[in-house]
Amino acid sequence: PLEADELGVTAVSVPPAAILGDQPCATAATVDILPLGSGLLPASAVSCEAEAVVYDEGIVAGHGYSFYATTDVGDVTHGTTCFATARAGVTVPVLCDPLRSTGDVRLALDELLIDDEPLCPQGYRFDVAVNDVILNATPLACEGQTQIGPLDPGDYALDVTILDTGGQVAGGASCLARVVAGQAVDAACSPLP
Repeated sequence: PLEADELGVTAVSVPPAAILGDQPCATAATVDILPLGSGLLPASAVSCEAEAVVYDEGIVAGHGYSFYATTDVGDVTHGTTCFATARAGVTVPVLCDPLRSTGDVRLALDELLIDDEPLCPQGYRFDVAVNDVILNATPLACEGQTQIGPLDPGDYALDVTILDTGGQVAGGASCLARVVAGQAVDAACSPLP
């Protein structure tokens, strides 16, 4: 095996084409790149013709790195999430989800408690509504995390109705989320009394 000083630089690269597609300048002129949770610096107004933005400072082999990228397609902001796992001595390019003008909300109701009991226990289901319009086609399982979307970007107040195993209303929650283009965001939920 190669010694550490014989290896190349451990880095993660974010090429505009990974975000904008095979013909990047046909999609948008520039892209903004925001590293998520890593302390890396953002890159703004990166030209569609630019070489990849390379992050090599503070990159640790074996760690995953996420980036949120946005661009304006016409007059509509689109976004995507990109990811790469760093490898020792290699520059690893990110893989990106497709650009989207909409986003999603994640809900984890099985973690909410009321009187030290789960608000949405195993076997129960729930509906999610905005302005009295139910967003899900069928009631959703309380276990684990649920993703609702696509939703237009903006602030959402979500009304959650918990249904017991017989389909009767057993409780509720109020959730808040700020949806952004191309990303799934976690909702902050509180049980209703």
